[in-house]
Amino acid sequence: MTGRRTVDYVKVLQKIGRLLDREVEVEEFVVDFEKAKWKAIRYVFGEDAKIHGCAFHWGQAVWRHVQAKGLATEYSSKRETYAYIRKLPIGVYAFNLVQVFNLACFLLVGVWHEHSQQQ
Repeated sequence: MTGRRTVDYVKVLQKIGRLLDREVEVEEFVVDFEKAKWKAIRYVFGEDAKIHGCAFHWGQAVWRHVQAKGLATEYSSKRETYAYIRKLPIGVYAFNLVQVFNLACFLLVGVWHEHSQQQ
């Protein structure tokens, strides 16, 4: 598969269904946090499809955003920074991960700035 759009995932899921040549019943899905994939699953299997995010991929996404925000050293060396960022609920996939992460970084920098001024 070369594309990663919703329509691409829909085509793949539908093709798998045709190749199996029978009704497919899936109880749950565990996938990464790619919005197009979630939308395709809901399109093919219905809005009630149970989809869970993969913890491994969540960790990867968090680490990429930590690095992009220049917080890698802080995240790796300070337990409180690591704990704060990791407390972000896995359920934020429903929101824009970048926006949620930006808000968390904003709050973290504000808390860190206040804390450093008190010392």
